[in-house]
Amino acid sequence: MKADQLLKNYAAGVRDFTGVNLSEANLREADLTGVILDRAILDGANLSHANLAHASLIETDLNGA
Repeated sequence: MKADQLLKNYAAGVRDFTGVNLSEANLREADLTGVILDRAILDGANLSHANLAHASLIETDLNGA
C-alpha cells in the first residue's frame, strides 16, 4: 500500500492496517491517531512529526524509520 492510499482510507475512518507494507513511505506530519499498524512493515518510512498517539505498533518493523 502506498502512503497516499493509507491516508485516504484513514480519512474515511479506517483504522486497522494490520500487516500493511509501507516501506519507504512518506508519512511526514501525518495525523494517524489511534491507527493500528500491528505487524506492519515501515522500514525506511519517514515518520517525522507524525502523530501516532494511541497507535498500536505490535511487532511492527520500524528499522530505519
